[in-house]
Amino acid sequence: MFDSQAACHRLRERSYALPGQSTKLRLSKSSRDGGPNSSMWSISAPSAPVMLCAMSASRIAAVAFGICVNLTYYGMVFVLSLYLQRVRGYTPLQAGLAFLPLTGGLLIANVASDWAAAHFDVRVPMIAGAIVAGIGYGLLHFVDASTSLPGLLVPFLLIPSGMGFAVPAMTTAVLVSTDAHRAGIASAVLNTARQAGGAVGVAEFGALGALASGAAASQIVSGMHAATAASVGLLMLGAVLGCLVHPEPKESSQQKEQGATQNGMRVRADVAMNKGEA
Repeated sequence: MFDSQAACHRLRERSYALPGQSTKLRLSKSSRDGGPNSSMWSISAPSAPVMLCAMSASRIAAVAFGICVNLTYYGMVFVLSLYLQRVRGYTPLQAGLAFLPLTGGLLIANVASDWAAAHFDVRVPMIAGAIVAGIGYGLLHFVDASTSLPGLLVPFLLIPSGMGFAVPAMTTAVLVSTDAHRAGIASAVLNTARQAGGAVGVAEFGALGALASGAAASQIVSGMHAATAASVGLLMLGAVLGCLVHPEPKESSQQKEQGATQNGMRVRADVAMNKGEA
C-alpha cells in the first residue's frame, strides 16, 4: 500500500539538478496555520532564467534580430489591414486577398535562405533579408490613399521575401551552437522573444497616429508612414545585429568521445608518472 506521508518525507529538502546546469531545484516543507497535518510544499528556482545567463553574445544578437523582424512584420500587418479597409474601402475578404503576396513570398525565400546559409554563412541571409525587407517598408512610406493596387505589389513582395530569407538563418544561428540537451530551451527562448516582439509591434504601431476605431483616413495614412519609418530603422538595426552573429558549431558526439578518451589517457599517464616518482 502506498504511504503518501513516507513519500513526502523522502522528498523533503531533496535537491534536483537541472540537466547540464549546476543550478538546483529544492523542495521544502512548511506548515500552514500551525496544524500538525496542515502543510504545503514549495519549490524554489533561480530567479534569473538560466538559459539567458548562459547565452553568448552571438545568440543574444540573433534573438534580438528575431524581435526586430517580428515587431515590424506583425505591427505593419495590423496597420495595413486598417489601411486597406478604412482608407481604400476594401471588404475583409478583399483585404485578405490583397495580403496573399505577403505570405506567398515566404515560401520561395525560405528555400533560398537554406541554400545561402549552406554555401556562405548564416550572416549573409540575415543581413540581406533585413535590407530587402527594409526596402519594402521604405516603399510603403510613400503609399497614400490614391496609390493603385499594383503600386502595393512590389513592397508586398519584398517584405516577405526579406523575412523568409532571414528567419531560417537566424534560427540556425541560435541552434547550431547550442548543446543537444539545451536545444529545446534555446528554441523556446527564441520563439517567446519573437512572439513578444510581434505583440509589442501590434500595440505600438496601432497606437501611432491615433489608429483607433473611428480614426480618419488621413490619420491612418500618417500612422502608417510613421510605422514604416520605424520599421526601416528597426531592420537596419537588425542588419547590424546580424553582423554580430558568429555561430560556433557544437562538437559532434564523436568529437566529444575522442576528447574524453584523450583526457582519460592524459589522466592515466599523470597517475602513472606520479606513482613512478613516489
